[in-house]
Amino acid sequence: MDEQEPSDDYLKGFNQGYYLHRHNPKLASSVANGINTPSDYLDGFNDGGKEYEMERIQREFEEVEKTRSQDRNNDLDIER
Repeated sequence: MDEQEPSDDYLKGFNQGYYLHRHNPKLASSVANGINTPSDYLDGFNDGGKEYEMERIQREFEEVEKTRSQDRNNDLDIER
């Protein structure tokens, strides 16, 4: 199945949703809840917010893994 190019409205919504979720999540929620009509813009806005959240969670996970790795190395140094 061929994938179609996203519309300009979808891309605009995606970028604005990503930006707002990153810099002002409360405002992003208000905007998303204030738009009652389904549209490409709203779909993009919501998808942009989801993308930011996935990236934020991935960064947090990587930080936890990095800290655990450092802790393990420190524990090994203490045992020696």
